[in-house]
Amino acid sequence: QHGTKVRPGLGVGMGRDYTLFAVTQGAVTFETLPGGQKKVHVIETEETKQGRIALELARSKVRRDREDAKPKKEKAPKVSNDEKSAKGKDEKAPKAKETKKA
Repeated sequence: QHGTKVRPGLGVGMGRDYTLFAVTQGAVTFETLPGGQKKVHVIETEETKQGRIALELARSKVRRDREDAKPKKEKAPKVSNDEKSAKGKDEKAPKAKETKKA
């Protein structure tokens, strides 16, 4: 079969093979559209909304704890442009070529 008799609504996704799937948790409702087509929605309930918020808060706390546990990288001291140019001149001074005379 090709296509779908039920269209995706709020909180519902559709795969390439017309498979419908819930994007959020909640209650499933069906709606009849003009022309006889049906549409399915997944409406988030208060229980699932509070559970989702609690889960997001827990995840953000875990992320913060991980960031705090990471060792801080030490930054190298900044060198001014004057020091860089003076250092570069000393190191890159042209050397005298030795010539062999026979």
